Amino acid sequence: MAKVEDAVASFERNIEAQTGKSLDPAGLNASSQGELTSWRDYVAAFQEAFFAPNLKIILNFIQLSLWGEIDPSRSTLSRWKK
Repeated sequence: MAKVEDAVASFERNIEAQTGKSLDPAGLNASSQGELTSWRDYVAAFQEAFFAPNLKIILNFIQLSLWGEIDPSRSTLSRWKK
């Protein structure tokens, strides 16, 4: 169990170092809802900016390989947005 805890702690330090945002586990109570919302919004924006263009290229490539053409109704990522 100690290995899992060490891995989680290492992951948290890594995320904090890369994003510049603190993962404050002591503050995860009712008064930190704004922090959690802000963090989730930040992560969602990062994922969209970083992954969406590359994922769209990959999905278009797969469509070309399977069907020989790109179907615009299948090449959008909007269905994954909330």
